[in-house]
Amino acid sequence: FFLILLADWLTFFVLSGLGVALGCLFYTQAVGPITLQLDFSTAYLLTYQIIFATIIGLLFGRRKQQSFDTLASEKKRITIEHQETQEELVESQQGKANMVKMVEKAGMEDMSYFAETSKELLEILRNVGSEKDVGAASYLTDSLAEASAALDRFEHRAIGYLPLEDVRQMDLPDLFREVGVALEARAQKVVFRISPLTPSVQCDVKSIKKLLITSAAFVHKMGESEGPVLLATERTTLGYQFDEESMDEIKTVDAICFTITTATQLPKVRKRYIAQMDWQQKAAERVEELLLLRNEQLLKAHYGYTAMETVDGVLTLYYVIPINIREVRAERTEIPTINGRGDWPHADDNYPGANDREEAFLEEVWARTKADLQVVERAIEVLKDYHGPTRRSTGEPFYLHALEVARIVMDYTQDETTLLAALLHDTIAKTPLTPEQLTTLFNFKVSNIVKAATNMLLREESAYTITLTPVEHVREMVKRKDERVLYIKVADKLHDMRTLQGVLIREQLTLVNEVLSYYSPIAQALGMKKVVEEFTQRAQDVLDRLRNV
Repeated sequence: FFLILLADWLTFFVLSGLGVALGCLFYTQAVGPITLQLDFSTAYLLTYQIIFATIIGLLFGRRKQQSFDTLASEKKRITIEHQETQEELVESQQGKANMVKMVEKAGMEDMSYFAETSKELLEILRNVGSEKDVGAASYLTDSLAEASAALDRFEHRAIGYLPLEDVRQMDLPDLFREVGVALEARAQKVVFRISPLTPSVQCDVKSIKKLLITSAAFVHKMGESEGPVLLATERTTLGYQFDEESMDEIKTVDAICFTITTATQLPKVRKRYIAQMDWQQKAAERVEELLLLRNEQLLKAHYGYTAMETVDGVLTLYYVIPINIREVRAERTEIPTINGRGDWPHADDNYPGANDREEAFLEEVWARTKADLQVVERAIEVLKDYHGPTRRSTGEPFYLHALEVARIVMDYTQDETTLLAALLHDTIAKTPLTPEQLTTLFNFKVSNIVKAATNMLLREESAYTITLTPVEHVREMVKRKDERVLYIKVADKLHDMRTLQGVLIREQLTLVNEVLSYYSPIAQALGMKKVVEEFTQRAQDVLDRLRNV
């Protein structure tokens, strides 16, 4: 009876009536016909029970109302706190944007100019100044270079670069099923439509799922239609410009367009979209804008395209991403030291033989070239700082690979700029170091060669780099007509062929194919006869070994 009173009044009356009916039925079956004799004892008991039940009901009803009031107060408190948190997020995002603007206004670009000017003055003082003046100028130059590089890295990381943490292949029906469950919990009606031409996609599943959920909620809230939100996919392509000023050369990859709309019919999807690779830090005025900015950041982390349009009160969001993210964004860009989440610990100087190899390399530079040993030593320190704890498949610190590449290059050219670029050839691709920082720390010539030797399409004033296929990379290098770049890449591939221990069979075959198809002919054209012979021999050894596996 107490449990009945805990329920609402309708349930109370239903269960009470059912209980009385069952009681009467049981009595008539077990005892006999019911006779109503309203004597004093029966009337007293009935009155007592009615009063008692009413009092208990009122007490429990009051407690239930108090419980509802408490829940309502708690809901109001959570709503206020949620609103305050959203406002704090907006303020934080605005503060981040303002901080970047403040650093730019404070003269970050001027800092790079001062660093370059200081280098020029140092060269003049070395010819006409005293040793004391040269020492002071050298200290100032190094300090300005480090400060400029640090500010450049700050902007590089603050303007929207986003690491991907859950990249995997996922079937679209499974992805939409998870999105549907999340939206159903929000009482959000969504109609899904999947293109049969795109059964799966490789992406950061967690990020894309979050993007679709927030976008559907946003469209439903901001659109004028009361009907369900349509979430559909269509096959399309994404284009990446090789030259920012020209549309003549474009890298094209298969892509998928997510369309979120309140329209009853799916808007038409274009055959090709040009990826939006330039991120500008924006300040949000409202929470809704903050969500869209976050979605835009997620899309650009996928090297995609995003757009929003409103026609006759119908709101539509377009999100286009590559079907295979690794076609354009290299897996190594998720390494903590590259995306800025980790520290940059120094390389392992105590690795067996590392110090001896470094000393032997410096002695060879001193004996065979006219390069400034101080600058070469600084380049090696940059390698140790930025490659840090990274190791190759052989287990040795990564910076030793750069020493060996530079040693091979020295057999064919003793130019200081080429030597420095050979040492630094992997820094842009595999460390947080940017081309701008390389220019500040060394010079534009070194930075330009390293950029050309990197198998990525680098965009000015952008944190994003686009992976090039081997044929695209070779085409870009040959187009530059810079032998220094080709010497470095041939030397890089030669050392890779010499150190295949621990490399997967699939990767060995890929390397052999690249060497025989592209780099052996390049070496032949450069007159690197010994390199061509070694390429041929080592490629044959790999193929023979794999045949016996």
